[in-house]
Amino acid sequence: MSPHTRRQALRAVGVCSPLVLAGCLTGERSPNEMRLEQLQVVNYVQKSHTVSVEITDDDERVYHDSVEVPSADEDTAGWGNDTWSDGAFEDYPTEAGAYMIRTWLDTQSRDEGRTIDLREYEHDCVEMRGLIGDPRMDLGSTLSIWRSFGCSAEREETE
Repeated sequence: MSPHTRRQALRAVGVCSPLVLAGCLTGERSPNEMRLEQLQVVNYVQKSHTVSVEITDDDERVYHDSVEVPSADEDTAGWGNDTWSDGAFEDYPTEAGAYMIRTWLDTQSRDEGRTIDLREYEHDCVEMRGLIGDPRMDLGSTLSIWRSFGCSAEREETE
């Protein structure tokens, strides 16, 4: 290698290394932003519940609402042998954001609920469904959060 080429390489490393290290030293990364396409609750238990949701975008609250979900009894819809009822949240933010979603039952405090940090995922869109109970297991009135990253708008574009 000629001295001229080595000098050029060292100069390039000297100029570029502060830029590369700047991101490494701060430990910061830009959060992933995602669209929220669906936000609903399905109840599999024989007791009605109120479910609350709080959505923050970069730690600023942008949405808060509660939905009463009827009990799952014989008059509700069914999948196979399972009866269920459902409720849907409305007017939640649908534009892309760095969202954290916290949800809890009326029998829980806000801090006892479930939290999903959508910034941890690298997708464009998410559909979220809260499940009260589970038809496959006897979980009682336990709240779980299910998410799907294959949103209907994206599925329609590929079909």
